[in-house]
Amino acid sequence: MNEWMRNRNGELAVALSKKLKLPMYGAYDKNGKCHHIFVMDETLNIGIDARGIVPTGRFAWGINGHIFKPLTKAEVEHRMQQTFPSDIRDARLYIREINVVKCYKMLQHISVNIVF
Repeated sequence: MNEWMRNRNGELAVALSKKLKLPMYGAYDKNGKCHHIFVMDETLNIGIDARGIVPTGRFAWGINGHIFKPLTKAEVEHRMQQTFPSDIRDARLYIREINVVKCYKMLQHISVNIVF
């Protein structure tokens, strides 16, 4: 999991975004440095990365003056310098391993059926 949280979080975000049809976001500090890339469902207030599905606020932990900014695939690939098809295939395999797609769909279903 560590490699997907640190060095390869952009690759994982690209694969998750494509699979789940969710936008990618960067967690930036007050100086404009991007610390992490993930996908976010703003409606459910959750983010998804190598840990799985987590509350959006967790992406701000340890980042001074955190700001979430939407990112395009081109911006993520530029930040990663280059993306190879094999890297994205590795990310897709990891997504299957952590079973996040099934969990996300269940969470969507539950949220639709909850009455507040």
